[in-house]
Amino acid sequence: MTAPVSPYGHVSRTMGIGREGVHRWAADAMGQAGLDVAVSGEVPAEGESPTLVMLPYQVVMESKAAVPRVALVPTSKDAERESVPAPWMQIARGMTGVLLEHFPERGRRSPGLGPLHPAPKLDLLPKPIAAWYREHDRFLIGKERSAGRLPSVMWRHPFSLAIRFAAFVVDRSGSVGAMDLLRLQALGVLAAGIRMERYVQVTVPAVPVDPELAGLIEAFAAVGGDEGDQIASAWKAVRRDIELAVGLTPHHELTDDDLARVVHTLGIPMQAALVFSIRLSLGAGPELGEGALPHLASVTKKEEVDDEEGEDG
Repeated sequence: MTAPVSPYGHVSRTMGIGREGVHRWAADAMGQAGLDVAVSGEVPAEGESPTLVMLPYQVVMESKAAVPRVALVPTSKDAERESVPAPWMQIARGMTGVLLEHFPERGRRSPGLGPLHPAPKLDLLPKPIAAWYREHDRFLIGKERSAGRLPSVMWRHPFSLAIRFAAFVVDRSGSVGAMDLLRLQALGVLAAGIRMERYVQVTVPAVPVDPELAGLIEAFAAVGGDEGDQIASAWKAVRRDIELAVGLTPHHELTDDDLARVVHTLGIPMQAALVFSIRLSLGAGPELGEGALPHLASVTKKEEVDDEEGEDG
């Protein structure tokens, strides 16, 4: 599955895949129940056979309006980000390890926080990383553009979006007897599925990664060593498609008056309806900043850790 190139494209694809997945799930439930009922998001045209119409009538953001971000690179050695996928944490730890092992140190009395020089000279960096800097001018500083800002990667948390549906069974063929029974059977099967299964599993593309960040990750992986191998392995994992659970939840928010207005607007007879919602997790992903002095007070060079462990031993 080809991954979209922007977070907005990913949201759009995920919404479409979620809708299709719920439609397939409902159609499968009708088939297992032995009901000859099609599934659609629109009222069928004249002459069409009975159709379970799952009409989205409201979209609600259930998370806070703000989109929080957390620092991903550099990360402290003990950082735990339960909301960040494990392969992305593996990349973060590997890239931080490369920073600490291969980037020049800050002078002991020079301004700044942490052990790293805030503007390392490109000549002092591993060749793949120096080459990446030279290809991305906005990360360079100084009159001769011979130094670069430290990379800063943030993780954008997802938000929860609920799409509320009203489900009807509409017959435009006029050839079905006991249509009231078929409506009740189809809505009963749909309600049972929502209660018993609780979610629908769908496959969505991997979260999009900006080409600049993709190049930086690959440059860090090309440095080699344990950290480089760790980054390369995780980089393959984060580009695979994702299994996403689309939650199913019953609702009771359409009043009799609301329902009457809906069926009148759709031009269908007054009839029973089932109200439910699906929930999608959207918007997560990494973001590359132009560089900032990171606070690495809890991060130390590997040799310093080894010395401390030796003293403890």
